[in-house]
Amino acid sequence: MKYAANVSSSRRKSRKVRAVPVRKDDEVQIVRGTFKGREGKVTQVYRKKWVIHIERITREKVNGATVSVGIDPSKCVITKLKMDKDRRALLDRKAAGKAADKGKGKFTEQEAAADVEIKAVQPIHLRDVQQLVLWVLGDAVAPRWVFTKNKPLIPQVVLLLAGGLTEHVFNQHKALMPTLASFQAPAVALALNSNVRPGHSVGALLGVPQNRKRKREAQAEAESAKEARAGQPPFLPEHYVLTLREMQQLEYPVPTLGDDGFELTRCTLVDAAGSVLLDELVVPQNPITDYNTRYSGITAAMLEGVTTRLEDVQRMVKCHVKPHTLLVGHSLDNDLAALKMCHCRVLDTVALFPHPRGPPYKSSLRYLASKYLQRAIQEGEHDSAVDARAAMDLTLLKIEKGPSYGSNEAQGVDKLPDVLAATGRGSKCCLVDRQETLTKHATGHASAILVTSDSQAAEVAARQVKNSSWGFVWSQLQELSNFHFER
Repeated sequence: MKYAANVSSSRRKSRKVRAVPVRKDDEVQIVRGTFKGREGKVTQVYRKKWVIHIERITREKVNGATVSVGIDPSKCVITKLKMDKDRRALLDRKAAGKAADKGKGKFTEQEAAADVEIKAVQPIHLRDVQQLVLWVLGDAVAPRWVFTKNKPLIPQVVLLLAGGLTEHVFNQHKALMPTLASFQAPAVALALNSNVRPGHSVGALLGVPQNRKRKREAQAEAESAKEARAGQPPFLPEHYVLTLREMQQLEYPVPTLGDDGFELTRCTLVDAAGSVLLDELVVPQNPITDYNTRYSGITAAMLEGVTTRLEDVQRMVKCHVKPHTLLVGHSLDNDLAALKMCHCRVLDTVALFPHPRGPPYKSSLRYLASKYLQRAIQEGEHDSAVDARAAMDLTLLKIEKGPSYGSNEAQGVDKLPDVLAATGRGSKCCLVDRQETLTKHATGHASAILVTSDSQAAEVAARQVKNSSWGFVWSQLQELSNFHFER
C-alpha cells in the first residue's frame, strides 16, 4: 500500500490493526526526517507525487508564496483515525483476516509426524515395494499405491522378508505377532511366479533394474575393468563352488538309487583343455529294459563284450577326482547319483546359468551351448564327451566373464545399496542375512552381518535398527519357507 502508515501503539490495541492507508482528516505525527516530532491533520493526499500534506507543515517560495511540504506516509504515525463506514469495513476485514490466519502454519506433533498410508486396492508387485524404498530414501518417482506423509522426517527404512508368511497365516496368528498386527492392513503382493524361491524374491527387492543410460555406463565400466585385469578373471573358480545350501536345493548329497532309477552305462571325464581323461562303458548290475538311446547315446551293440562294472569306474574316477578337485558338469546330481558317489567341490552349469523362470526349472545343456557358445550339440544321439566339453567351456566362460554373466537376476541390474548411496541423501545400508544373500547383494556401500538362523537374524536386525547411522536395514526370515518347501 503506497499510502499506508503505521498506527500509533495506543490505537493499535484498540483497533487491532498495525497499518492502514492514510486518508484526509487523519491526525498524524511525523517520526522521521526534517519535520520529526511535528503533528497535524492531513489536509490532502497528493496521489500524483505519492505524498501527503499536513497542516502547518509549509515553506515559503522565492516569490513569497506559502506552499505545503509533501511528506512520505511511511515517515508518519497515525494518532487518530477519521472514522466512516468505509473505514470501519476496512478495519473489520483486516481483523477477520488476522483471526483466520492466527492458527495458520502451526501443526500439532501428531500432524507433523511422518506416516505412510496404504492406498492399494489391487495387488502390488515386489518392484513396487522396492520403489517405495527408493522414493523414501532416494530420488525415485512417488509410488501410487501408497501415500508418504512428511517424507523428509523418515530417518530409516527397515525391510524384512518373511518367506512363507502368507496373508492367511498372518491373519490366523496375529496374536503371535503383536508388532506386525499393530501396523496398517497389509497390501497384497504378487509373487514373481508360481514356483518362486526366497532367493528370487530377494533379487527382486535388492536388485534395481538399470535404465538405458545406466546400462551404457555399466558396459563401459565392465570394459575398463576387463582391461585393468589384464586377462585375469574377476574371481577364482572356487568362488563358483556350490554352497551346502545350494547343493541341498539341487538334491545334493545323492540319495541311494532305487530299482526304478537310471543305471550308469558310460562315464566320461575331460580336463580344462577338453582332453579326455576317462571314457569307459559300464555294464549295469540290473538288466536293461530301455537303452533310452536318444538321450543316453547307448545302444545294445556298444555294450557287447564290455566287462567294466560300476565298482571299476568308481576306482577310475577316484584316481582323477581328489577331495580338493573342482568337478564341473551339467546337473551333476544325476551323474553322481548314477555313480553312487558324493563330492563337495562342484561347479554345476545349472546353478551358474539359472533358468529365467527360476527353480525348479533348469536350462538344458543344449540350450546353454547354443546361446553362450554358439555351438550345436545333441542334434542326434548324445555323446558324453561332447557334453562334458560343453559344460567345461561354459564354466570357463562364466569364470572369465564374472558372476553376473548368465545370471538373470544380475544382468542389467544395480545393487540397491549402491543406488541408495548415489542419491542425494546418501543413505548407509546394513544387510543382515545368510552368506548366499550377502555374497550376491552386499557391496562396499553396505555393512554385511552374517547370521545362520532366523532367531539370530531377528536379534541382530533389532539391534541394528536402533543404530541411527543406518538409513536402510535389511533382513530375512527363511525357516518357515524352508519348512513349506521340504514338505
